[in-house]
Amino acid sequence: MTRTALFVLGLCALALPLGASGQTDPHTYSDPGMSFTAPADFTPIPVPSSSPDQFTQPTVVAAFARHPKQSDMTIITLQMENTSEDLNDFAADAESKARNQGSESVFVKKELTTLSNGMPAYFLDITASQDAGEAKIYEYVWVDRVRGVTLAISGRFGTIDDKSAKKALANVSAVAYPRNRY
Repeated sequence: MTRTALFVLGLCALALPLGASGQTDPHTYSDPGMSFTAPADFTPIPVPSSSPDQFTQPTVVAAFARHPKQSDMTIITLQMENTSEDLNDFAADAESKARNQGSESVFVKKELTTLSNGMPAYFLDITASQDAGEAKIYEYVWVDRVRGVTLAISGRFGTIDDKSAKKALANVSAVAYPRNRY
């Protein structure tokens, strides 16, 4: 699994109380450049709040888990980082990071697509094999002039597939981030 997924797994194990994200609806992350609402059967995991356009490193800004602490747990993470790259370069970096995550073997399929409101994005289908089995990770990646954004869902092989991943991540929209907003 990716470092992000392992970070979120650690948060799930701590069973932190809800409400740390500062969002009014715990299933929704929204800022001037994007909005995502997680499915109702996912539990929000609190993450420290941060300015939506000032990242010194890739930062998880929202996380959600279905069936926490169970073998079929599925995690959704929303991660952002400042970037001046275009979409193709940012997607290539995301693919490279997936391939270099330390798994025995990683297979990545990348498809150019759009988010629900037409924002250009790539959809990555990642299979990572390790001694403990295979993990599936599906990611939408896009850039909004200021940030590179990764919306990912991950779980053990067999707990999610392409169709269920796209359904769980479907309620996302993004626009060009309004510069100098904060």
